[in-house]
Amino acid sequence: MLTTAAGNLGAMVPSTPGYVGVFDAPAKYVLVLSGVADSLAASYILVVHVALLVPVIALGLIFLWQYGLSLNSLRTKRG
Repeated sequence: MLTTAAGNLGAMVPSTPGYVGVFDAPAKYVLVLSGVADSLAASYILVVHVALLVPVIALGLIFLWQYGLSLNSLRTKRG
């Protein structure tokens, strides 16, 4: 729970999409301080990050397909 809290507090800092870096660093630091090996902590954070991002991206793409939209059509101005 402490790892999740540290990652979420880090994600409050404005950053890149997906909070790459600001989520990972505090969460990994907490795991390493808890006695987890550095490589295992990095692997765990990578898996958590993928588990948080992939379902949201997949659902977004499914909904785009259902509505007959494409990513390119979202870039064009409407009006």
